[in-house]
Amino acid sequence: GFKLFSQECARRVFGHARIDGFGFDTEFLFLARKYGYRVLEIAVTWRHQDDSRVSPLVAPIQMLRELVQVRINDRRGFYRESSAAKKARAKDASRSKPADSS
Repeated sequence: GFKLFSQECARRVFGHARIDGFGFDTEFLFLARKYGYRVLEIAVTWRHQDDSRVSPLVAPIQMLRELVQVRINDRRGFYRESSAAKKARAKDASRSKPADSS
């Protein structure tokens, strides 16, 4: 399906992504939720393409393998952010908040 990310979310999520197959979009969604971003589903019109090169026999197996790999990556700490990255993001967030006028 289609995915739409804010610039901040895209940099953060794509910077930690490791899957390079059918499971990449599932990994993106996993990371977005892990990092606290809101994920919404929006309906789109789908049009089937008869000339698709996706194998209905191989693709589900590959996707399952990559879903398991996302969980393994998470347990191994591959998606953890460095403390420097967390501090930089907190600093950016404090700069973007409007000043209190009271």
